[in-house]
Amino acid sequence: DGVVSVRGPAPAPIARLRGRYRFRLMLRSPDLRSLRAITSKIAARIDEGLAPARASVDIDPVSML
Repeated sequence: DGVVSVRGPAPAPIARLRGRYRFRLMLRSPDLRSLRAITSKIAARIDEGLAPARASVDIDPVSML
């Protein structure tokens, strides 16, 4: 199908930690390739400094806390 849905950004349960604001996004798709492709593009933009942020990826999170 190739459709990736995005939920968020929403404040993390601990919205501010060590003086930094935290937000989370949830990406969902039945197609793993599409999900990996969009995740890679987002990570590349952050790594290039095009987005003033840091990110981590959690695949199949046990909890959203």
